[in-house]
Amino acid sequence: MAPYLVTALALSVAGAWAWGVFASGPAEAADGVAGSKVVSAGGGVRAEAATGAEAEAEAGTGAAHIMMQVRLSARSPVRFTLDQDATAMAVSDEVIARETTLGRSFTAVLGASGAGDDAYQVEVARFERLEDALALRSKLATCLSYDDRVRCLPYIVPEGDRWVLRIGKTGDPDTVYRLRTALAWAGMERGFLPTPVVVRPQAEERTRLVAAGGACEVRAGDLPGEVILATASGEAMSFPGGRVRIVPRDPLDIGFTLGGVRYKGELEIARRDSWDGKVELVATNRIDIESYVEGVLAGEVYPNWEMEALKAQAVAARTYALYRKADSYDRGYDVDDTVAYQKYSGGHAIQSFRRAVAETRGEVITYQGRLIKAHYFASGGGTTEGDEEIWPGGGDEPYLEAVADFDQISPHYVWQNPLAMWAGDLLAKLGLGAAFPAWIEPSLTSDSGEKVLAYRFRTAAGSVTLTREQVRRKLGLKSPRFTIKLIGTEETRVALPWTTPLVSPEPEPDGSGRPGAPGAPPGAVGGAAHGAAVVPSGGAGSPVLPAVGGCVPVRDGAITSGYRVKLDRDVFVTGTAVGTGRAAELSLATLVIIDGAGYGHGVGLSQWGAQGMALMRDESGKPLYTYVDILKHYYTGVEVVGNYNLPVVPAGPGPGTVPDVVPDAVPGAAPGQRVPGQGDPGGSIPPADLPATDVSFERR
Repeated sequence: MAPYLVTALALSVAGAWAWGVFASGPAEAADGVAGSKVVSAGGGVRAEAATGAEAEAEAGTGAAHIMMQVRLSARSPVRFTLDQDATAMAVSDEVIARETTLGRSFTAVLGASGAGDDAYQVEVARFERLEDALALRSKLATCLSYDDRVRCLPYIVPEGDRWVLRIGKTGDPDTVYRLRTALAWAGMERGFLPTPVVVRPQAEERTRLVAAGGACEVRAGDLPGEVILATASGEAMSFPGGRVRIVPRDPLDIGFTLGGVRYKGELEIARRDSWDGKVELVATNRIDIESYVEGVLAGEVYPNWEMEALKAQAVAARTYALYRKADSYDRGYDVDDTVAYQKYSGGHAIQSFRRAVAETRGEVITYQGRLIKAHYFASGGGTTEGDEEIWPGGGDEPYLEAVADFDQISPHYVWQNPLAMWAGDLLAKLGLGAAFPAWIEPSLTSDSGEKVLAYRFRTAAGSVTLTREQVRRKLGLKSPRFTIKLIGTEETRVALPWTTPLVSPEPEPDGSGRPGAPGAPPGAVGGAAHGAAVVPSGGAGSPVLPAVGGCVPVRDGAITSGYRVKLDRDVFVTGTAVGTGRAAELSLATLVIIDGAGYGHGVGLSQWGAQGMALMRDESGKPLYTYVDILKHYYTGVEVVGNYNLPVVPAGPGPGTVPDVVPDAVPGAAPGQRVPGQGDPGGSIPPADLPATDVSFERR
């Protein structure tokens, strides 16, 4: 889940209008970036413009704010317990501007007024009867594209004696423009005029909750947008604005427990009604950025690691969260708590994590003044990957290049248990029918031609082209750094006792999928001759293949000489790797072994590599690398800067004013398409056997 504008954490509960509050600073700040500092490779400050705002940030009162979603999907009711006394707040969206000028993004410029919770909506119409609002909601669903229906939900809220229908809740002006245009066409037919508005959440205290009061639950009410808070004593309270916010007495301490996980900060549960009337409850943990980073470290790395490695992880996690916040148009949350963003494990009191976060407070990674996509992963197996090599067409960022990875200490440096399966099982897992003959061929290679970036799998029935990362996810592999090896019956010595004699069909007129025919993959060699069997896996006519019980590599240092595979007996095989330039044929009796190195997607910071660099010492025992050195190694050409990369600007507008974006402010990242298949930015380091330590912790 913040560029160029200082934000102050505003957790006030009554009348809270946004967390993105400006901090004041001297106008004569150098280059207009007062309060920002550049951290040298030696770990010190190379250049710094000291300001009162930075001192405030260092003291913990100027921290940026980020919302973290606790993943609940559609589960309802939401049950939680309090770890300290709290206040239940009713939260509703108040219109602060109508017919507002489109073109401002509330998410692109973090720290500006409106970069927190303010959002665009399109107000459609007001009704005296609820039934009329519900009927129009159903009709309008046919006017919007699928993407807009997914991103822009309908909201029916009470205002006085009327029901108001509003659509969307986004920080993206382009989305609002498309939405308003589509609704305008429908309005000409149905007699309403869609109006863009800016809404800002308003919180009002409703009741006090005590920690000793037992479990609470929140469920959906009978009316649109209504949620019900029920306590263990049986008391129930309605919140018609669609959101209830639980504010602990001390948001910097553990405040509540949900799903067995303890959290700091606030808990907000919001109701979302879909276009077809289905209801979802979404829980978000509203927490300051530094406490959030502590929770990420608890989910991503080990507390007994070297401090410089933990600092590098803290800076990368902070940068990644703020980049995603700037790139987020959904006003419900900034990031979630899964590896789809980065693993977040709630509130902790682990001293090493606290120290790593405190000693890097506000520090982020930039490239040419902008926050980077700080991807990271567990282990690269000796080298990282460029982003374009893993996600072709996904951006090709200059700072995400392939570099040496010092992860030799990783338990995943090379795979200890390669994947072995019969060709029919492979094709089935990739979504193809197990019809033979079949082929596998490289469809995309690196510029040097030495590395396969994508494969094409083809049978007589169809074909599919997949990147290495897509193959990894479909097969459940540890990383996309793998080699595919094919082993024939001459090595496995598997006899094929047919259950029923087969007579193969004649080839199709166009020869599609047959070796040597016009439709065959270029360079296809060997395989079935004319009239050979085309055999599906399973069913009548299938041979009985022994189960694959496991595969163990035989290595001499870094050299793999072969594999011991357990079939109906143990066999030693070597196989032939699928390389560039030609297609390889698969038959029913082809054994496929996929061997590789590393864990995670391989782009950006290697967590085990960071630990490896942090452990390196010179002859005197002094560490060779600081966390800044580590970050600059894995992210090419970057700088590590302080104060969230925010300049100091005059104090922003107060409650009730239309939010403005500071002109010419450089955002952390221009809003854009999410990288396909990005998945695990951290890859959440899997359990590993670690050296004995006096620090106790629970492995994940």
